[in-house]
Amino acid sequence: MVKILIVDDELLVRTTVKLLLDWEKNGYHICGEAKDGIEALFMVKECNPDIVLTDVKMPKMGGIELMNTLKVQYPHIQVIILSNYDDYDYVRSALKDGVVDYILKHNLHASTMLDTLLRAKEQLANNTNTFRSLDQNNLLALRNKFTLDLLSGLYREEEIEQRLAVLDIKLDLRNICVIIMCVDGYKQKNAERSMKEISLFNFAILNIIEEILKDEDNGAICHVATEQFVLLRSFKYAVSSSTNEQGTMQVLDRVRLSLKRYLNITVSFSIGPNARNIVDLKSSYEVARVQMTLKFLKGKNTVIKESSPTQMTNSFKGISLEMEKSLIAMIHLEDSEKTKTMLNQVFQIIIQRSLDIYSSQMIFNDLISIVNRICKELHVEIKKVYNNKPPSEAIQIFESINDARHWFHQVFDRLFEELLETGEKYDSLHVNRAITYIHKQYAKDISLDSTAQSINISKVYLSKIFKEQVGIGFTEYLAEVRLKKVSVLLKEGVQELREIAANCGFHNYPYFFSVFKKRYGVTPKQYIEEEH
Repeated sequence: MVKILIVDDELLVRTTVKLLLDWEKNGYHICGEAKDGIEALFMVKECNPDIVLTDVKMPKMGGIELMNTLKVQYPHIQVIILSNYDDYDYVRSALKDGVVDYILKHNLHASTMLDTLLRAKEQLANNTNTFRSLDQNNLLALRNKFTLDLLSGLYREEEIEQRLAVLDIKLDLRNICVIIMCVDGYKQKNAERSMKEISLFNFAILNIIEEILKDEDNGAICHVATEQFVLLRSFKYAVSSSTNEQGTMQVLDRVRLSLKRYLNITVSFSIGPNARNIVDLKSSYEVARVQMTLKFLKGKNTVIKESSPTQMTNSFKGISLEMEKSLIAMIHLEDSEKTKTMLNQVFQIIIQRSLDIYSSQMIFNDLISIVNRICKELHVEIKKVYNNKPPSEAIQIFESINDARHWFHQVFDRLFEELLETGEKYDSLHVNRAITYIHKQYAKDISLDSTAQSINISKVYLSKIFKEQVGIGFTEYLAEVRLKKVSVLLKEGVQELREIAANCGFHNYPYFFSVFKKRYGVTPKQYIEEEH
């Protein structure tokens, strides 16, 4: 006998189907009936039917969801859909390869039913299932979707309990911990991958964690979006919050080690407050999601708990005008060390004020504007400074303050390299090396003698070839370099006059005053007044 399970929320329909023909005489046996998909799945375990006759629209779980679940857990079972006229076209297009046939309820005649049952019986005999036989991967997908819906608060408690049983998810209904897991460097790792490769990567993560949760006999996992996944764990038998936390950390350590070993990735976690009831997961998830923004300050491969004291703010509005002027001045002076020091001060402000990613991006945009301005003023090829990659894209994928700091230090390093390359080049390697030395050391008490020693030639020879190729003597060229640096600082107006002179290598103030007036025709103060 071929066993048949009837599933419909209307008693009249179930009775009509049972009275439609002499089932036993035709080789069929009605092994059970159910009023919705959830009840049907429990009945399937008990009576192991060969064919399921199911309605489409039912409470708790409809026919489509029931069919998808059967495809995963019981691929041998043949499905026949009973459909009303108004949803028949929808069912036919959505499930055209998933069932044996569709029967309109108003066409529910004995002959139609027998013809359909005969085809289902033949398929059973030949083991040629008309819908695809799905494997464990699809059960994982169903669990993932259910967990997502759970976080969205779509189910009542009684529905949740039934679905947990159907999907074989080991999770209690009370005292549940919500943990967001963020894959470090997810966007960079998947930038060059195809959609199929990304999908396999996500599946590998889910599968590894599923195995750990299965071994723990507690928990669920789902992929929320891009780099974020959510783990759920319950503590039915835990005696204290410290015991719960210890158990959670042990699981997270296993997850972290396994993902590093098998996929060579690191992950960060945000542990939300325990939800007393499973229907309250949404609020706990929101807390964990907000907490995860702290990863920007705390860095990668970290665990953020509810008790983390840091509260991020968005009260800061970019770099101050004074700091911007000072930074521009240091770049013009080609003082890479002071520029790096100031750059570190900028990032220290972000950390001290616990600025969120949005306020931080305003600062990043200010830094990029400074670099762009310098490149235009000093005729530096901007593509080389950004390593041929748009800076706007780079700042969008910073995951931590350390990522941003490292990237900007590289940008400024390349900027200074390009600034050295923009100067005029001469035939003599010695002259070029001497000029490079001057531009690096002009703020110090250097001379023709010290410069010649630094490039291992005599000062007499250096003096001779320098004037021949540059057109002016060494001392005159050094003074010109220093005066140009002074003029830049005077325009920026961020330092006192004596301080500017000393920072540019003029340690004798009267001498500075004299050479400045000779070069520009006015005193430094008059120069400042003319500029403003």
